[in-house]
Amino acid sequence: ACTNSGADPGTHAGPDARQAARAAAFIHHDNAETDLHTSEYYTLAPKDDLATILWLESDRLGFLRGSAGAGALARVKAIVAQERRQRRETDPRGARVERLFARLFPPAHPYHDTVIGPHDAIAAVTLRDVDAFLAAHYTPDNATLTLVGDLPPDTRAHIDRYFADLPPAPVPPDRHAPMLPRLPGGGLQRERVSTGGPPSALCGWATPGLHADGDAALDVLFAALRAGAFRRLAGPDLPRVAAFDAEQFSQPQQSVAVAELIGPPGSDPAELLATIDRVLARVAAGELQEPEILRARLRLAHRLRVAPQDLVTRAGMLSGYAAAFADPDHLEQDAAQWLAVTPADVAAAARSLLTATRRAAVLATPP
Repeated sequence: ACTNSGADPGTHAGPDARQAARAAAFIHHDNAETDLHTSEYYTLAPKDDLATILWLESDRLGFLRGSAGAGALARVKAIVAQERRQRRETDPRGARVERLFARLFPPAHPYHDTVIGPHDAIAAVTLRDVDAFLAAHYTPDNATLTLVGDLPPDTRAHIDRYFADLPPAPVPPDRHAPMLPRLPGGGLQRERVSTGGPPSALCGWATPGLHADGDAALDVLFAALRAGAFRRLAGPDLPRVAAFDAEQFSQPQQSVAVAELIGPPGSDPAELLATIDRVLARVAAGELQEPEILRARLRLAHRLRVAPQDLVTRAGMLSGYAAAFADPDHLEQDAAQWLAVTPADVAAAARSLLTATRRAAVLATPP
């Protein structure tokens, strides 16, 4: 249910209760998620209910402040606390990632805490905090509306009806996180933790923002390593049951690269870390083979071009492009970035960006 608190019924009146109830009954998918830079709300519903969906979204954007009571806030805080327990405390990898970000970024940096903060921070949130955040960030000037699918001809009229009367507001000054090209003081930072699961070494690097120099090369590098090049470069001493994974989370201003090697029971996490170092040194020396790079480039580009076949994924991609580049039609530019990566680019990115002086590591052992 959505309350129209604070709205002027003459300018922001929505469909009648019967239409709203019908839309709620026929919504196929309705959810939200938050990452390091954005919160996204997405809905999948029949096109006949577009007007109702737009009304609900405009109500959330323009009239949510002051509508939540203490009981609603307490219920939501309990849900967030439970999500933290599931994703950061009972999930061994979630706990390792949280420690990695705390090591990689100083306390003043927005990435120091992962998306779901500690329990004391969740408990301390007040209704005044919620309304202040909504006033700063939930504004038309800081939002992107994306519609995909079989849209009716009066779509633009519906958008104008439900969003044109929302008051403008300045873009929040903290919209982009500051760049952090190097760890404070430099040098390798590592931490030993005891978590559930097998031994592992988790590494992280602060890397250039989306489409900056080196961003595409790191995507290709990690894709090649995941596809089998890591095991080849690690050599025969790597246990067959060891599992390697790596990914770069590209964001507009500041990206984060993460690599993890999980070993069999009894392995030494320090040796696992040394294996990652050895493989990256070989990549920096140009030992990643050109066919491995070519396959990684094509795989990334193919996956990007196939992804928009899913409507919710397509909407998220277009919205992200519009927010980052003020241009939603950016898919082919993304694919071209990867397809242009050369073996020399990959080696140079490894030499300059994936070094010990830019890295933090979490070495995990079973409790």
